[in-house]
Amino acid sequence: MISIDGSFLKAQRNGHLSIAVGRDENDIMYPFAWVLGQTENNEMRTWFDRLRKNDLQISTSVGRAIVSK
Repeated sequence: MISIDGSFLKAQRNGHLSIAVGRDENDIMYPFAWVLGQTENNEMRTWFDRLRKNDLQISTSVGRAIVSK
């Protein structure tokens, strides 16, 4: 399972942090992708999703679960 979430950053570094975390069959969680941008918008989310799919060689969503909060 892949979970995607984000958080707005404040203080000295304003922006948005998006992270993708995987969970394996032993319920061990590990982060495998992150991006720091100026703001959360559709362009950044689409770019992040495209790179994540390319890196993981995901061509279809059959047999995969992606959770986005």
